[in-house]
Amino acid sequence: MVVLVFLAGFSACLTCIAVCIVRTLRSQPVPPPEGTDRTKYLTAVSKERHVYISKLPPPSLALLCGYDPTCSDNTARHDFEVVRLNTHCSFARTAVLWSAADWDDALSLEDNLQRSTRAFALFSALQHGVDGFLVAIPPAGVAAAAATVPATSTGARSACPPSDRTIMESCPHMARMSIKLRQCSTRAPADDAAEGGGDHVAAEGSVAALRAHAHVVARVLEFFSADDPVRPHRASRGAGGRGWAFHHAGVDMFVTTFSDCYPVNHARYAFGAHGSFVLFQPYSSFLLHDVGEESAHTNWTCPRTPREHIRAAFKRNGRPYAVPQSPAHTDSMCAVPGLQPATAVRWWADCDIIPVD
Repeated sequence: MVVLVFLAGFSACLTCIAVCIVRTLRSQPVPPPEGTDRTKYLTAVSKERHVYISKLPPPSLALLCGYDPTCSDNTARHDFEVVRLNTHCSFARTAVLWSAADWDDALSLEDNLQRSTRAFALFSALQHGVDGFLVAIPPAGVAAAAATVPATSTGARSACPPSDRTIMESCPHMARMSIKLRQCSTRAPADDAAEGGGDHVAAEGSVAALRAHAHVVARVLEFFSADDPVRPHRASRGAGGRGWAFHHAGVDMFVTTFSDCYPVNHARYAFGAHGSFVLFQPYSSFLLHDVGEESAHTNWTCPRTPREHIRAAFKRNGRPYAVPQSPAHTDSMCAVPGLQPATAVRWWADCDIIPVD
């Protein structure tokens, strides 16, 4: 009993240390000198202030986070490696990634994510030290997450663990998703083809699998939002509207997901990797790598910026992705794209597939 109390206290202390580091690193820097470009100044200050934690040796990170998020032998990193090496993004191969703790089939989705909260908080604080944080959910985890949602939208409890029920009951849209998932599980393949778009819906691309993937993504985003050390909130709030972005510890991030449900000609194709992958990328990383400003225009014949080169590379390799043409196209619509071009899944509501501009 004494040992258990000591371990619990030690774990709580480590969590407090991680939160304090996040709050310290998120404190506002000194305003830029008169006549200095604010963006360049803040970029330089952030790089100087945050890089030292990203250089900590693995044993120190393991002590602070409970595991080593930089380990290349981590299951998530190992499973995602085929995507990182084959995707057409020019920065993917050299990107510095952290990953969530190894998946434990005996735990629920939220309990698995709980083991990575310290690492995710530190990742958010680093900003310029790490380019992305990866969460990998194996096929068994995706199936289990889809099976542990409430059976009805009236608040009826399922046999899922308490941590799962807490997330579900606090987010009504999760119940609506569960109904969609159960309906999809009884749909005929012809129904999927009609909604997903015919030829694109192959063995790897079905609406049921896509909605299951979207459901898992929603739970991951909701969990980390609720665990925000600066301001706990719901990721779904405001999603679908202008100006929405996933944020944690005061840092805005772009959410990219991959899944084996996407067909080979899709930009989020997983290149044979199985399960669902959620990649969090701080916007500061895009700024640091100077990818260029977001624009609806792309010079396909003679790309000028790294962003245009990446778009052209995806298109050249037969996996073009939708370029937002309207300000109403928010990051929430980019998280889980549909199987067809110019479509997205409303992961924040009922997992319906909608057209986007």
